[in-house]
Amino acid sequence: MTGAFLFLLVAPWLTNRLVLTPFDFIAMTDHLAMGWLGYLILILVVPVWFQPANSGLTLGVLSSVLGGICMDVPQNVTWGIRVPWTYNSPVIWKKVNWLTGLLLLIASYGMVGIGWVWTTLFPIYQVSAIVGIIVIALGYAHHLAHLT
Repeated sequence: MTGAFLFLLVAPWLTNRLVLTPFDFIAMTDHLAMGWLGYLILILVVPVWFQPANSGLTLGVLSSVLGGICMDVPQNVTWGIRVPWTYNSPVIWKKVNWLTGLLLLIASYGMVGIGWVWTTLFPIYQVSAIVGIIVIALGYAHHLAHLT
């Protein structure tokens, strides 16, 4: 948890250094902080989920951080949903990656809970959540690209 928190502090700055176009990294910091607030609420409500034996804890926190970054990252060649539909329009890029980041954040909370409650179902949940998010993101990108 401490490592994830430290990464959360430097991720917006690091992302701002790696992308070619400037962006509002303060908004990224806000989204990462809101995701972290969700984890702090979960720690208060169900602290048993955050025991070291939880198989979903690491992947849940990692998915949360990746989702928070994905919500605000500008067009680039290394990060985000990179398909022709999103490259053709900065508006489609922003909408699709914001939705993807939000879905990753929501799924991360489920990863932590299911990793503790149903450890045998965790791999199934993990794969289905990631595949589902990718399918939704690609469908949304296709829909936005063919809307005009």
